[in-house]
Amino acid sequence: MDIGEPRHRSAAWRDQWFLLAVALTLAAFVAAEVAGASLRPDLDLRPTVVGTLRLLTLLFALLGGAAVLERSTRHQAATALRWAREAHRWRRQSEAAEAEWEERAHEARSALSTIELAVYAAARRRDHGDLSWDTAVEVIRAEVASLHRLLDGGAAGRRPADFSLELPLQPAIEAARLRGQEVRAGIDPATTAHGSPEVVAEIVRNLLDNAHRHAPGAPVTVSTELRGRTAVVRVADRGPGIDAALAGKIFDRGVKGSASGTGLGLYIARRLAATQGGTLTTVPSAGAGAAFELTLPRTTAEVCRAA
Repeated sequence: MDIGEPRHRSAAWRDQWFLLAVALTLAAFVAAEVAGASLRPDLDLRPTVVGTLRLLTLLFALLGGAAVLERSTRHQAATALRWAREAHRWRRQSEAAEAEWEERAHEARSALSTIELAVYAAARRRDHGDLSWDTAVEVIRAEVASLHRLLDGGAAGRRPADFSLELPLQPAIEAARLRGQEVRAGIDPATTAHGSPEVVAEIVRNLLDNAHRHAPGAPVTVSTELRGRTAVVRVADRGPGIDAALAGKIFDRGVKGSASGTGLGLYIARRLAATQGGTLTTVPSAGAGAAFELTLPRTTAEVCRAA
């Protein structure tokens, strides 16, 4: 039953009594005229008729006033409810826009920092042979692609296609090595997935950033494997592991493992994984440290099945 139905019935009931009061008042006027014209002179019923008329007039006023008051109250309540809903909708839209801006700014700052670091490192090390210009250019190209993705609408990336996981993972690993992380790679070039390489690279960069912030100095391993119809990317570090108090909510927006964190990296990574028809979860580590697994569909059919 609609919540407004009882109020509608109440208003209809008052309207019926309002019309009845009008009809009785008119009947009283007619009765007064008939009594004055047809009854005997010694039988004067006019005082009784007039009293009845006054009573009906009072009833008419009370019912009419109650109907007007009820309608006014109902209108004010409906207006207040409508304005409250509009205010709530605008507040939610504002909060969503602010959250989206914060997430894009977080990703853009990360990309710009990596570009700056790649240029600086390449300029310093080009004569020592431990960092080639090709590597620096590849890292910069990947970060510029990430910036283009942000400007083109966030997680959209380029048109989904089949690709080797080595394509997005290698630049992300090189970018982490630029800032001094010890990253070990176990990537099989034959491991393919379906989706956007730029988005996958952003997810892995966020995971490596998380390891750099919460497990500084600890080695990190990035590996791939095939599991039936899915491709799996595993990022594991040898740091202190995940705090037990945060184990069930590290992917929630705003949850930070340290004062220096933003609480956005893992949240963004999981959201991006969902846009690719995949998942991002924590898994038990073989030893100390934290381990994350990104699962991705291998074909278009698997993307549709995941969706």
